[in-house]
Amino acid sequence: MADLRRGLGDFVTGQGKLVAPLYLNEPDTKFTPEQEKQKYKASILLTGDAAAEFLAAVEAKFEEWINVVKTATGKKPRKVKKNIQWLTADTERWDDIGESASKMLDSLEPGDAIFKTSTKAYRAQRDGTFQAVGPKIFDAQGQYLTEVPPFGFGTQAKLAGSFYGYTASGVANMTLLLSAVQIIEL
Repeated sequence: MADLRRGLGDFVTGQGKLVAPLYLNEPDTKFTPEQEKQKYKASILLTGDAAAEFLAAVEAKFEEWINVVKTATGKKPRKVKKNIQWLTADTERWDDIGESASKMLDSLEPGDAIFKTSTKAYRAQRDGTFQAVGPKIFDAQGQYLTEVPPFGFGTQAKLAGSFYGYTASGVANMTLLLSAVQIIEL
């Protein structure tokens, strides 16, 4: 089966609290020192109605993606079983779950959900150089910020971006691509 990749539409989360992993001031270079692989990352903890509404939207998009893959290939694809982009208190633990991921899942109350987003930090140019890119940052009134303030865990924010479905080796997955952050309260 050929690998499929497709944008599935845009999203805006409800207001929530930014949690780890959080790399908005600088790209994450811990495991990817190569410039072309570095990413900005933001995870948001949503609770109550905001969590339920966005979780329903994410799961509906994922099922939509599974159906697209099934139509394109003629068979139902396998789903990824670990390192998913949205986590709830009911998320099934995977075999090689790390300590930080385990603690994050343990801290979730019923009805809470964490959504992980990311975007490339650099875009390759035709001449072989890289152009810095990243999410746009806005204040609570929606004004674009030219200087990024220092983000910390617990910052109240909304995230915007797009759903992106892909397959690799017959396994279907979906990621949340980050394009903008609205800071409600640092």
